[in-house]
Amino acid sequence: MHDRRSQPACSRAFTVVELLLVIVLLAILGTLFAPVSSRVRARAEGARCASNLRALHASLGAYVSDRSHWPQQPPELEKRAAQEWWVNELRSYGTTQQAWACPSLARHLDETGTPDELRPFTHYAVTPFDKRQFTPYRWSGQPWAIELGNLHGNGNLMIFPDGSVRAFNDIYRERTGRPVPTGLRP
Repeated sequence: MHDRRSQPACSRAFTVVELLLVIVLLAILGTLFAPVSSRVRARAEGARCASNLRALHASLGAYVSDRSHWPQQPPELEKRAAQEWWVNELRSYGTTQQAWACPSLARHLDETGTPDELRPFTHYAVTPFDKRQFTPYRWSGQPWAIELGNLHGNGNLMIFPDGSVRAFNDIYRERTGRPVPTGLRP
């Protein structure tokens, strides 16, 4: 019978060569999976942003159905106060502060070290319509809300009256048959 305690310590441990081989293999695997994980994160953030726009669409639709008009933002409000007004106006329709935040834009602002006073309170701009009940539904090509940044790689995401979320670049290509000119890219 062999007693492990009687074996020399070096035969039970990793050798330096084995340890280096494991480190090299882990480094190679990390290099291979890093781009994949960033693409997965980008897709997940894009899906979350689209979900946020759908939540805004549902709240705006409920608001119009309940009150028979589009929310009328007071014109005298400054930029930040106007953004806060939208959040507060739609809160009773189930839209939380988190639904107003695009995860890609939030990450970008964090990575660039943007100071709090320069960060937008909401990451989506809502289209101003008049007070008539059916105006928001009148033009199918008029978005109800659009994200502030082009951080998903295909233009700013927009939500339309039918609830579809589309990217600016896709819409431009469909309507013109041409790629988006460099000057129009956000």
